[in-house]
Amino acid sequence: MHQPIQWHEFGEVAFAAARAADKPVLLDIGAVWCHWCHVMDRESYDDPEVAAIVNEHYIAVKVDRDERPDIDSRYQIAVSSLTGQGGWPLTAFLTPMASRFMAGRTSLRQTPMGGPVSSAFCFRSRRLIARRMVTS
Repeated sequence: MHQPIQWHEFGEVAFAAARAADKPVLLDIGAVWCHWCHVMDRESYDDPEVAAIVNEHYIAVKVDRDERPDIDSRYQIAVSSLTGQGGWPLTAFLTPMASRFMAGRTSLRQTPMGGPVSSAFCFRSRRLIARRMVTS
């Protein structure tokens, strides 16, 4: 099944698109051999409602940890420092300058705080990004 998320490769093109659109980046790191990554795909990324929220409010970037271990390593360390654990699938919300502001190992059907994903959550996360960009 083709996922309705508009995925970008990790790199300057994706971050330039985020800056131009004034949107945060949703970073997903997984692996083809990772069972829970496939569960995340089915339960979140294949869902048209979740995809509509992600496509409207974020620039979505997907990374295969086996193809880009450098990126995986960088964000595993970052997520571990924020949450106390790492692993896959890894979901991080980044500023358009690639600084993390929220991360975890969670389904996109729930926010990192455990509530359902909603447009309100997306707007709050965008406000956090705006404050982070001003203070960085």
